[in-house]
Amino acid sequence: MGVVVAKVMAKHNDIHFFLIMDFLLTQCYICYILIQEKSVETNLIT
Repeated sequence: MGVVVAKVMAKHNDIHFFLIMDFLLTQCYICYILIQEKSVETNLIT
């Protein structure tokens, strides 16, 4: 995976690629936190 990313970056040398990846990772992280909080809430309720 890292090799593919390195090749793409070498080809395009584009900051937008970094921004898109950063955005996607942030989205995943936020979703993960929300899921964790929801599971905590359900544990408290039960």
